Amino acid sequence: VHKGKRYDAIKHFYIEFLLANYNVAMDVGSKDHRKVKREKLYIAQGDQLILIKGSEKKIASKLGADRGKAISLIKENHLNLTREEDLYKLVDLL
Repeated sequence: VHKGKRYDAIKHFYIEFLLANYNVAMDVGSKDHRKVKREKLYIAQGDQLILIKGSEKKIASKLGADRGKAISLIKENHLNLTREEDLYKLVDLL
């Protein structure tokens, strides 16, 4: 969790299980089941979580009243919200 004034950035870790997908006829795929560690980034405002996925405009539109401010901050600071450091910077600036 990265704290800002009005918003917080949250990183969610989870494990995804991938089943074996071996194809005998074509001799391709994986013979073993795998566990893969994944993560998702969110912006939290109170009890509302906003998934960081898609374009900056789509993400900013979910911020409600701070939409215009978020879009201008992203453009001025050349932020890419899929990068964790840029998300933290946006949360600090908001």
